[in-house]
Amino acid sequence: FNPVVSAIGIVLIVGIFFIVQGISAIATFFFIGKTN
Repeated sequence: FNPVVSAIGIVLIVGIFFIVQGISAIATFFFIGKTN
């Protein structure tokens, strides 16, 4: 068990989570903008 590897894994998971949230938010605003 390596704390450095676990720290990198946590950073990757958080980064992917924020990227997915950002993409879904942009897609939502784009969809609302096209609908209106």
